[in-house]
Amino acid sequence: NVLPTTCPRTSRELSMLSSEKLIKIENLDEFDGLSVDLKEYFLDLKELIKVPLKTPTGHTIPKELQVGMSEKKRHETSQIKSFLAPFKFNSFVDIGSGKGHLSKVLLHDLNGRSVCIDSDKTLQDSGHAQIKKLTPELENKITFKNQHFDLSSELEDRTATILGLHCC
Repeated sequence: NVLPTTCPRTSRELSMLSSEKLIKIENLDEFDGLSVDLKEYFLDLKELIKVPLKTPTGHTIPKELQVGMSEKKRHETSQIKSFLAPFKFNSFVDIGSGKGHLSKVLLHDLNGRSVCIDSDKTLQDSGHAQIKKLTPELENKITFKNQHFDLSSELEDRTATILGLHCC
């Protein structure tokens, strides 16, 4: 199916709905009260965009990388590592990196590089000192860049995979 051919009628129908109802439709959660054509269209759309979910099994994080990481952070970094493993990425920009935990987990068994961007210099200094002390083999793979990152920020390496554990 395609969008019902009576676009003016469809536009009018949608314009009569509350913001809450439009949000539910946009999220493909609820279609009650829509015309049959429009409801069928959104149900078809919902079916078309289904993506099979792959549940990562988790990656074992070596003890020396777990220092200073909460159980939650260990779980998150482990899941991200497992999820990214099949893609063979080896160059990262870690936005909101803090101490660089995510980059350490991603690079500990890879020949790659990461630029850790964060606006908190104290966290970065602590992360760098921790790498130097506990995992010196990562010191040349991870660069800390003290910077506030926003839409106007420039990236030096446009081929790197951009990610962040909590880059809000």
